[in-house]
Amino acid sequence: MNLSEEIVVGVPYKNPTVDEEDFPSKVGGVPKWLALDGIPKLSCTKCENPLKFVLQVYAPLEDVPDAYYRTLYLFVCNQEECRNKDHSIRIYRNQLPIDNKYYLETEEEDLQRKGENPVLPIENILTKNTFGIETIIIDPEETQKIEEAIKNAPKPGDFDDVDEFEDDEDDESKTSEDYRHENELIKQYLEAEGNAEFKEMSTDFDNLVNDLDKAQKDEKFIRFTKFCASYPNQILRYCRSEASEPLWISDQKVPDVTKVTKCAICGSKKSF
Repeated sequence: MNLSEEIVVGVPYKNPTVDEEDFPSKVGGVPKWLALDGIPKLSCTKCENPLKFVLQVYAPLEDVPDAYYRTLYLFVCNQEECRNKDHSIRIYRNQLPIDNKYYLETEEEDLQRKGENPVLPIENILTKNTFGIETIIIDPEETQKIEEAIKNAPKPGDFDDVDEFEDDEDDESKTSEDYRHENELIKQYLEAEGNAEFKEMSTDFDNLVNDLDKAQKDEKFIRFTKFCASYPNQILRYCRSEASEPLWISDQKVPDVTKVTKCAICGSKKSF
């Protein structure tokens, strides 16, 4: 996160003509490649099954000569043995300089594409449904307001109203007869304690309570939900500032960014 820079979020929306655009950002369907040469082998590096196309994002770098046109493509391996593993997600970058053999400017200053998009094998298609990705810009002021609200929010276990702990005067006047329902529930609980099925249910409930307790204390998760609340359907967050940091979803299993490998081509440090 970077509180001083604009953040771009992507939200899917119905757009039946998205494939007719020169540089679409979209979910589902088939990818629209920039360059038609050198398309990678779209198979899992472990199980060798076909990778499934998920989405593509047009993200040009107009100040970088070789990336004037630039699209990122996301593919996943959907095999059960590969799901949720690092190798199951592949992102490919396809980029071109402003002068290239695929996109030619006409006299009307429109772009004319040369060459046909290669057909994607059916086994690489995750879904035939296609949605466009609308981009929404979040101003730094909005981001700072959310950050301030998070800082001032009460922490788990804090109470603003001390009256919650005051005795209910009406309870003092109650007799044992008034607690017949509660006493019956306690009796049933004690009788069920020896039941194996009850014990299993009790353990599941205890685990659920523990998970909820952890979520309440998970500061990164709370922060994540607060920042995503304004646009709950967002599927992308994008900020190219060097000071930008990931918006982690949880305190648990946060990757060590110091161990991110350098670029295999130029040896430079990778940036978020």
